[in-house]
Amino acid sequence: MSKTIPSETGKNYFLMNGDCVECTRQLPDESIDFMVFSPPFANLYIYSDDIRDMGNCKGMDEFFAQYGFLSDQLYRVLRTGRLMAVHCKQIVRYKGRDGVSGWTDFRGELIRHYEQHGFTYHSEVVIWTDPVLEMQKTKTQRLLYCQLQRDASHTGIGIPEYLLIFRKWDETKEDQEIPIRHYKNERECKKDGGDESQIMDLETWQRYASPVWFDIRRTDVLNARIARDDQDEKHLCFAEGTLVLTKRGYVPIESVIPMVDETLTHNGRWKKIVAKAKTGENADVVQTVAHGVPKLISTPDHKLMAKKCVAGADRKYSIENAEAKWTEAKDCERHFLLSVLPPVMDSEIPEDEWWVIGRWLADGHVDAREHQFIVSIGNGKLAEFEQKARKFIGHKYNNGSATQIGLVNLSEVARNFLRRCGKGAENKVIPVEGISLNKELSEALLSGYMSGDGFFEKNGKRYYATSVSRALLLGLAIVAQRARGMCPAVYAGRPERESMIEGRKVHCRQEWNLVFGSNYSYARVEQFSAWKPVKTIENKGKANVWSIEVEDDHSYTAEGCVVKNCPLQLPVIERAIRLWTNPGETVLTPFMGIGSEAYMAVKMGRKAVGIELKESYYRQAVANVKSVAENNQGTLFDMIGEEPQ
Repeated sequence: MSKTIPSETGKNYFLMNGDCVECTRQLPDESIDFMVFSPPFANLYIYSDDIRDMGNCKGMDEFFAQYGFLSDQLYRVLRTGRLMAVHCKQIVRYKGRDGVSGWTDFRGELIRHYEQHGFTYHSEVVIWTDPVLEMQKTKTQRLLYCQLQRDASHTGIGIPEYLLIFRKWDETKEDQEIPIRHYKNERECKKDGGDESQIMDLETWQRYASPVWFDIRRTDVLNARIARDDQDEKHLCFAEGTLVLTKRGYVPIESVIPMVDETLTHNGRWKKIVAKAKTGENADVVQTVAHGVPKLISTPDHKLMAKKCVAGADRKYSIENAEAKWTEAKDCERHFLLSVLPPVMDSEIPEDEWWVIGRWLADGHVDAREHQFIVSIGNGKLAEFEQKARKFIGHKYNNGSATQIGLVNLSEVARNFLRRCGKGAENKVIPVEGISLNKELSEALLSGYMSGDGFFEKNGKRYYATSVSRALLLGLAIVAQRARGMCPAVYAGRPERESMIEGRKVHCRQEWNLVFGSNYSYARVEQFSAWKPVKTIENKGKANVWSIEVEDDHSYTAEGCVVKNCPLQLPVIERAIRLWTNPGETVLTPFMGIGSEAYMAVKMGRKAVGIELKESYYRQAVANVKSVAENNQGTLFDMIGEEPQ
């Protein structure tokens, strides 16, 4: 390079501390695949006292004159056919400073400026902002309710934000353009040899293609600060390990796969999980202890769908006339929590095979090749199994206390279902086909399971089952409600421990119990749902917490009840990079600030080139980007694959 510029190089990033024009001049032609940034807002903000800072201009004309030197360089380094995304908002004019109150059309000035420097105005997105939050932050008179009452002619509208999209066109090089590919499903992605992160279904695209993005928090846009204030820390959501119902079965919240997994909402519909994030460490949490809700641990103000018990004329408490509403977990005592049944699906698996599947879920395993499914039958239960599953019995081996039986003649559909039920007793789940059966097939599955891991207590007229898989019993509770019209309790049994079995010392995992019966029904069961009584709210100290976002219904099922998803909007940066780049491509931000764009680019498997003039911002940006990238010595030109001209 012709001039030494302080820089930091690591795996997939190159960050420079210097003037954006000088630094961009060092980049080769057409070396950048995408640019996303927020430009200085003319003379609205003073970012530093450096004479090279474009925020240090006397007015709009001087700003754009200086800005033009950068725009020429941005056009040069951008690959033909690719896009530049510019985040901006209108600038407020104040009577005391500007002589008149109103807005300056900064958005329009930017569009005209970039077109003068070769870019084509491609499209734009309006980013909705909350006028209440704007009023609270700025105390602007035009948004005050009292001003509306005094004189509405002095009131105004909240200021939205914009993402302006520009493209570099060159008809002579159209055949050299590298397409940005997205796929509608995993099959098409694999067929094309694509990256799974580029899978985008139709509903997601329709949401992204909307001219207004309503689901972007202003604090998540571009150069937002990393630290959050106390108000932002609310609704951090659920403790690590909380089980969320997906079509794969119940899985830990930290293991859900955004844009792949679907969850059951309060409307009884399967809806896609669109985002997931770890939202806090060592957050204060409480456990909502309820019938059929074994381990619901959340931050105290997270909301659950609940009905409050009310006293009737006979002084008995009832929820029949109570209103269902979202209620903070800490306020859910003397409430009932909602659970819903998934819609029934047609099944290709016959009733006798569902009984065998239930028996395998109780005491079965699969060999390492996932070819041979084996059930372990205690000697006292062998006769019943031989009667019910005669045509599925293959090779037998008796080890003294039990008989190992290899299953044969299972349909391929049944075998594929079993392969998705998990390996090892603690990892077993019931995928969507098993919890969406009609009443008769649900009874077959339930009976098969109870013949292995269950027993009936005649005096109490209750059925009991035990498992080391909480996820399995939560799924079985859905099956039992469909089959018997009862809402089982699911709760912790014997804790993790060391025990003696047949003279051997073994490590035993935490056990979980499922109980249901005609005289053991504290829940209010309805045709497609149930209301589960809350026993108490317990303080559970501190925990790492996670949150997910669900499309449309904005709710999901966790630990056997319906909960609300908190706002977990995808930042503008993440959405733009996902839409308009391929994995491995290079993203430039010439006004890096504390590194938000570079951070997100590296996190999403792209390469980042960042430029920041202010040294304190630059140091913070380096620290932020390093937190997601393993240091790797190299040069900028190693990354972009070209030597400077």
